Amino acid sequence: KSGHGIEIPYVFDIVDDVPMAGNRPDRQELAKAMSGAWIALAHTGNPSHPGIPKWEPFLAKNRNTMLFDVPSRLANDPAREELDAWL
Repeated sequence: KSGHGIEIPYVFDIVDDVPMAGNRPDRQELAKAMSGAWIALAHTGNPSHPGIPKWEPFLAKNRNTMLFDVPSRLANDPAREELDAWL
């Protein structure tokens, strides 16, 4: 439920420089979690890192999805009804 591209300031950990990142007080913590996942993915092929729960693969049978927030959490098939509506 966020606009396209809203993750970019978080991925590059520049939330203080980009007004669209908002002003929530924990935005730096969220940026650290999200940028850490991108860095881990680039280095190892796996986005898991100590700042987030273990990121299990997305498979058709379980649809594991990381929900970035403070704290981030792994959810199994979130918003299934919304996604199924698009099929």
